[in-house]
Amino acid sequence: MPTNFPKNIDSAMENAGMSMRQKYFSTVGRIGRFDYWFRSQLIGFITCLLFLFEIAVAAITHSVGIDAGGNIIAHGLFGYTLMAAAIIQMLMTWWAEYCAAALRAHDLSYPSVAGFLIYAPWIGLLAFLLLCILRGKRGSNSFGSDPTKNSWQPSLFRIVLAILITIGCNLSLLILIELGKRFSHSGTAS
Repeated sequence: MPTNFPKNIDSAMENAGMSMRQKYFSTVGRIGRFDYWFRSQLIGFITCLLFLFEIAVAAITHSVGIDAGGNIIAHGLFGYTLMAAAIIQMLMTWWAEYCAAALRAHDLSYPSVAGFLIYAPWIGLLAFLLLCILRGKRGSNSFGSDPTKNSWQPSLFRIVLAILITIGCNLSLLILIELGKRFSHSGTAS
């Protein structure tokens, strides 16, 4: 670890020079309820936009298709590259969501492993809602200082931005579903 890296993760989060890897792909420290919800929505929105882009590229280039049995097939090197990019994006999304859940679990004084509950069938939604609703431990715990003490509070701008991101996530999911229906119908018709 570099010597100039701050010991307090809260001050590191406020550091504008902090890299994206350190901010979104690390399980060190704690985050509050609003920051967890905001990160989850932002990660979901970016993921939906990237999938929309990948679907558009696949449809335009005809590099990925669906055969009569409903199986996804790649055509040529570009098709395999596009599918590999989608898999890498999915793995990065899963890790970023896990890191956010682990940081939120730290705020509740639970270990990082509790972050995997968001992926458990049937209880994942409940775990997500609990992470968004439950107040973290006041003061410092073994994972760091209280994130609400040093973090910026939800301003009107952040709340409006979070609502717009949530609406954008839902709209992009609807577009993805519709594109998937059209893509699968066009693939099965041949």
